[in-house]
Amino acid sequence: MVVGLCFTIFYIVGVKFYGMQPWFFGVSAEGIGTLDMLINFVVTWSVSRLIPPPPLEVQEMVEVLRTPGDEPPAIAELDEDHLD
Repeated sequence: MVVGLCFTIFYIVGVKFYGMQPWFFGVSAEGIGTLDMLINFVVTWSVSRLIPPPPLEVQEMVEVLRTPGDEPPAIAELDEDHLD
């Protein structure tokens, strides 16, 4: 994400404030965010393939955080005494 953000900031500042020509296939400073998303995807995918997965205990901790625990009941499940 940092790579794409730095690229986008460099490109926008260069084109808007320093008169740099839109060199990346003629894409304007306003449209470079779309290419930024592609750069972010490629870098994220590459890094995720190069580094080992996190330890099992970390994966389990993340799974516990993702699973909702004690949620309040939905309004449809409450009777009229609780709605006052």
